[in-house]
Amino acid sequence: MPSTQAAAPSAPASTPVAPTASKTVKIAMYGDSTVWGVTFETGAYTQSPHNQPVSLQYALQQKYGASVTVDNRAVPGATCPELLWGQSPATTSWTQEMAHSDAQIITMSCAINDSFRPNETDQDFQFIYGQFAQIARQYGKTFIIMTPNPISDPHNQNIWSLVHDEQYVAQVQQVNIIDQWDTIQATIPGWASHLADKYHPDDMLYEYESQTSAEVIGPIVQSLLSG
Repeated sequence: MPSTQAAAPSAPASTPVAPTASKTVKIAMYGDSTVWGVTFETGAYTQSPHNQPVSLQYALQQKYGASVTVDNRAVPGATCPELLWGQSPATTSWTQEMAHSDAQIITMSCAINDSFRPNETDQDFQFIYGQFAQIARQYGKTFIIMTPNPISDPHNQNIWSLVHDEQYVAQVQQVNIIDQWDTIQATIPGWASHLADKYHPDDMLYEYESQTSAEVIGPIVQSLLSG
C-alpha cells in the first residue's frame, strides 16, 4: 500500500453493564495494514501502540470491564479476495477463520489495497463482502463492516466506489456498518495531515477511529453481557 486536533465522537449513551465472571465478549478485527496498525514515523514504518484494536479494547474495557477483549487479526498488505480465499499474504480462508474463531463479534475492513487492483469490479467486491457476512453468520458471529480511512492519493476516488459497495452490502445483508471513510472526512478538518505516508493513520487518527467503532460496537457488547 503505497495536525488538526478534532474532538472524538461521544461515547455510547447506554448504561454500563457490570459484567459477571461467567460472561465475556471477544471481538476480532480483520482487515489490512490500517487495521493492524501500521504507521509511518521518523522515516520508518512501525505498528502504532495506539492501533485501533488496542484503542478499542481500552475504550470498551473502560465502560464494560476486563471481560471485553479485542483480537487483532489483520493481515498487512491483504486484499479482500485474499482474505476470503486464504491466499498469500493471508494464511487461512475466511471459512476456516470463522470455524475456529471464538469471537462473538467480527469486524472487517479491507478496501484500500483493492482500490489499486484494476481488474476487481464492484460486483466482485460486493460478492466478497456478502460472503464475509454470510459465512460469519453461519458460524454464529455478529458481523460488522468497517469502511477504510480515506487516503491522500488519487485512488481515494476508487475507495469512494468501494465504500458505496460496502454500504450496499450492509443494507442487503442487514449488518451494522462503521463508516470511518465518511466520518473522518466530515468531522476532521485537514484529515490528510494525519496520514504521514498518505495511507496509514497516525496515533491520533487510530484513537479517533476506535471511538467511532465503540459507538457501534458498544451497544452490541452490552447486549451480549446482559443477555
